[in-house]
Amino acid sequence: MHAAVPFDRDLVLIGGGVVHAMVLRILAKTPLPGVRLTLISSTPTVIYAPMLPGYIAGHYSRAQIEIDLVELARCANARLIVGDVDRLDPEARVINLASRSIAYDVASINIAPQDTSSQIEGFKAHGIAMTPQHLFIRQWDAFRLAQQPGRAVNITVIGGDMEGGELAMAMAHAMKSETVRPQITVVEQTPNTLNQSATARDAFETELTRAGIGLRKRARARRIDAQYVELSDSTLLESDFTLAPVLPGTDGWPARSGLATENGSICVACDLRVDGIKTLFAVGQAVQLPSSTGPMGEDVARRAAPVLARNLRALLSGGKLHMLKSTDDSLRVITLGGKRALGIKGGRSFSGAGLWHWKDRKDRAAVRQFARLTRTHTPARGCATDTPKPASRRVTLRHIMTRRNDHQQDNAYLMGPAHVDPVVGPDDTRMILQTGGRQQVLCTAQPQAIVADPGGMTRITLHHALGDLWSAGAVAQTAMLTVILPPMSSALQQRTMAEVLETARDVMARLKGSVAGVSMLEGAQMSIGCSLSGLVPQAAQAITYSGAKPGDVLVLTRPVGSGVIFAAHNRACANGEETVRVLTQLEQSQAAEAAILAHHATAMTHVGQFGLAGHLQAMCRASGCGAEVSLEDIPFYHGAEALAHAGIRSHGFDQNRTAAPVSGGSGARLAVMHDRETAGGLLAAVPAGVVDDVLARLHTHVPQAAIIGRIVVGPADITCV
Repeated sequence: MHAAVPFDRDLVLIGGGVVHAMVLRILAKTPLPGVRLTLISSTPTVIYAPMLPGYIAGHYSRAQIEIDLVELARCANARLIVGDVDRLDPEARVINLASRSIAYDVASINIAPQDTSSQIEGFKAHGIAMTPQHLFIRQWDAFRLAQQPGRAVNITVIGGDMEGGELAMAMAHAMKSETVRPQITVVEQTPNTLNQSATARDAFETELTRAGIGLRKRARARRIDAQYVELSDSTLLESDFTLAPVLPGTDGWPARSGLATENGSICVACDLRVDGIKTLFAVGQAVQLPSSTGPMGEDVARRAAPVLARNLRALLSGGKLHMLKSTDDSLRVITLGGKRALGIKGGRSFSGAGLWHWKDRKDRAAVRQFARLTRTHTPARGCATDTPKPASRRVTLRHIMTRRNDHQQDNAYLMGPAHVDPVVGPDDTRMILQTGGRQQVLCTAQPQAIVADPGGMTRITLHHALGDLWSAGAVAQTAMLTVILPPMSSALQQRTMAEVLETARDVMARLKGSVAGVSMLEGAQMSIGCSLSGLVPQAAQAITYSGAKPGDVLVLTRPVGSGVIFAAHNRACANGEETVRVLTQLEQSQAAEAAILAHHATAMTHVGQFGLAGHLQAMCRASGCGAEVSLEDIPFYHGAEALAHAGIRSHGFDQNRTAAPVSGGSGARLAVMHDRETAGGLLAAVPAGVVDDVLARLHTHVPQAAIIGRIVVGPADITCV
């Protein structure tokens, strides 16, 4: 991260809800000087809830109702942490995730209501919850696509106020559009869940009847199985799909954290601060205002966004807190399945197609605001861009080492006299030393910061460097980290270094290694580097580049294309879900894959800054042979090929293509062979006689592992076949 003004306060937004998305949009346009902004979200996108029934009914595509939190966080110069919160300590001001902790000065909560539907017997096994909404959408899509035309389908919606009835009408419309005969029943679950005037309730119930939906008043679901819903009066309802719109519950992390709750909702004051906690705010449908008899509705939640943004600014920078004004007569619009809607305001109701189209224009405009921001807004400060760095390392090390034949002589030339007998491979990213009767592997790495999160980047950096140990057949021993941080206060430096150290220890402990130390420097932007040592097992020899033989098969354990995806991210043309999918894989260990390959590989490397072609060419040169590669068999990260086809290139592409030309191929797939990878896959030459067994064992850990080509007799050239 860059910082024009040194960071001295931490603002953490917990939950990627729509209100927090609106706050991020505000802060992207008017940043808070000196404030480091963090968003913790369980998903990389958020569904714009007012459009969800329209999606279920078939009026919108998935892309039309989603807000990309990854791109939004980039615009707001916020670090995004994709994960689930386990607990919050309001006194220590620490948020605990599964494998790390995040400290804060001020925080805000915008999460989905904690579900109590699971209290219904059999719900976990046979019921569908409306949250997480991404999961609900996948389950609904799968169910809908599985239906046969003309088949009768039974659907039960348990409770959920008017929201449940709205979804019921949306599902009825979708099913009828596909010539499926739906029988849908709404179970009221609690008396007067419609929570409206008698006139409004009557109008809504009339619309349910018009849509052919049954309403079971004063009934409760007490048990669910694969085919039925049993009500409290022992009535059995046939049900192929049982949905329960989420009701507030008390078993979520806010209650476990000691926050004030009522009927499962977080209690807040009119300034949106959690009762009794001055530095913690909460908004959304999991929140209850003091003047309310139930959770904050969607319309109120959306009106809370500007108030929350102003109050966060006031608390962090000094100023007066604002109050969220209650408006009991606000307009509520409920869609009715087709392109009609019911409006309720001040106890009166009205309906028609015009109201639906008004809501449609309003909702589309709201989502477009986010899309327009992410396409056009460039943050004043952020994580490292894809500005090319000097290629001095390529010239001084790799070029010198690969143009000579005697690598022992190269090492002496580069390092001077040694006190141990070095065994140096042709690559410049690791050194193999003979010491104490065993071989030790040393390597160093400082990849470009592709994320603004120090903890996440630490994990990626270590796995990037560990690729050099794993490809040599070594087991991790120790790690030394060097962390460059942008200007920030000493308190934030300590927090950041604690996150880095906690993550590094977690990574190394899983490998039975240790962290020997961490040093910190100050610079213009965040950068994390590490030096690793590893030991080759007793009586074994390190695997180098130079053992590949004609006839060996080339095996790659991970897709390629991370460089082009992150280049697109920096140019505001990436898909957030695809970006997070890549990041998730980069944070995964390849120790198991390395152990499988180490028993059979004749030569091995890992794909890094020189791209797949560059590292394969180095293997060919060291082994004195060539390679044939099938472009169609190379696994690609989802979206990478399309981005490359659109002309997106990672920095270093031109140098990589010049240094390792590939003949016989063209197009986007060839271009990605020169893509600069971070924490790339292991590339191994494996004897043909054992490759099927090796690949089968690899697939138990990484389904994307693939055979991409073979080693052939000839000069050190790469040819596409």
